[in-house]
Amino acid sequence: MPEILLAKTAGYCFGVRRAVDTALELAEKHRGKCRIYTLGPLIHNQQVIDELESKGVTPLNDETQLDEVGNGILVIRSHGVSRHVIELLKKRGITYVDATGAIKSSVKRRRKTAGSWLSETLSIQR
Repeated sequence: MPEILLAKTAGYCFGVRRAVDTALELAEKHRGKCRIYTLGPLIHNQQVIDELESKGVTPLNDETQLDEVGNGILVIRSHGVSRHVIELLKKRGITYVDATGAIKSSVKRRRKTAGSWLSETLSIQR
């Protein structure tokens, strides 16, 4: 039977690490000046979420809670958000930091480019 090795520790992917670090840095920098929020949990790990909350980072459940941000700063998690949410943030004048992971951003750009190309190709063939 093959041997199964169990890692002693587990880490975050680069994008999640960057998002968590960004939120913690903002919380430290703006302590007592404004609140820091995230749109959804930055990571699916309750211990990390609890640590973030203890440092002043508050997760919002969804965009219906955006009014709570007020003059605070919203961190967009590593999974990113839809263009609709970005438009809402801009429309409401909410300050935000986009911590979308580089790989996720790259995939979104490629999908958008492919979608544009496909749309142009389809319209040419009509």
